Amino acid sequence: VVLTLVCVFYFAYRYLFSGSFDACTYIWDIGTPGQEKNAQCVGRLVGHEAKVKALAWHPDARLVVSGACVV
Repeated sequence: VVLTLVCVFYFAYRYLFSGSFDACTYIWDIGTPGQEKNAQCVGRLVGHEAKVKALAWHPDARLVVSGACVV
């Protein structure tokens, strides 16, 4: 079970990124438009020291930026 705090999806691609309470960013394969598919986790990005609170696509859609805040 992944407890998601924030997510970002770019309509032209088949991936959704979610930021989680476990300080990771997960990559989900959700299929292409018009194709029925259950989402599958295909990757986990680590490195934050706190829950991931922000995600954003770079304008050219080749990069996703994640942010966390340690108070």
